[in-house]
Parts: sequence; C-alpha cells; structure tokens
Amino acid sequence: MSVGTLNSGLVHPRETFKIAITTNSTSLILYHNHQSSDPTLSREDMQLTKRLQIFF
Repeated sequence: MSVGTLNSGLVHPRETFKIAITTNSTSLILYHNHQSSDPTLSREDMQLTKRLQIFF
C-alpha cells in the first residue's frame, strides 16, 4: 500500500514487489483508484505502469 500526496502517489517498484518476491508469491494483482471517479488514465498512470512492467 502506498500513501500519496495531494496530487500524486509515491510508488517505487522495489517496495511494490518486495513482499511478493520474499514470500515466493506465484502471482500479484496491482490496482489503484481515482479519487475523482474519472477513470481516464493520466500521463503519470501510464508512466508508472511502464516502470512496473519493466521491473517485473
């Protein structure tokens, strides 16, 4: 779980995958919500998704 700031979330791949890797997980589900209820992906959403895909 990540606690964000007023207008962004602080997410790093190392912390995102640490527990899954150290517990030998076979799968992982990642999700996030939009407080505004507008599901449109932001530029930051797309950049984070690419960073997480490259890491894993």
